Amino acid sequence: MLRHTSSSGKSVAAEHELLEAALAHGHGEVELTALKTVLRQNPDLIATEKGYSTREILMMELALIAAVTHGKSAVAPLNFDYSPANWLGPDQQTAMCHVLQSADRITGIRGLAGTGRPPCSGKLNTACEKAGYAAILRAHWRRHGDPAQGRFSRRHA
Repeated sequence: MLRHTSSSGKSVAAEHELLEAALAHGHGEVELTALKTVLRQNPDLIATEKGYSTREILMMELALIAAVTHGKSAVAPLNFDYSPANWLGPDQQTAMCHVLQSADRITGIRGLAGTGRPPCSGKLNTACEKAGYAAILRAHWRRHGDPAQGRFSRRHA
């Protein structure tokens, strides 16, 4: 269940979500009290304030945090002199300049659905190529109305 939940962007599953999944999977063959005991005593799960996670998931998150931290002010800006296209909106222009003028190795762009991340992605690729870099763009969508979040990292071409 946690593997499935983590693929949807969640690294912690609330106890009631795990219990609900286990009860549904058990088709009435599982007793809730016994299930709670097994869940709370499972050595593969780590209890947090918001639910349960696994050591593997928490270690991945720590590695991502370390990568972002070590990437702060670690590289020269991709294209400091970039001037965004006039047809981009003000927020898109700000985002483009932030990514291209940042000295951080990893930069995130966050925006609601329909705010124009795809046009920015294309322009970012073009601007990076002109500066001699190959962009690595990753999109991550969150469920239940949370804003979609794109991740951007780079490597020299």
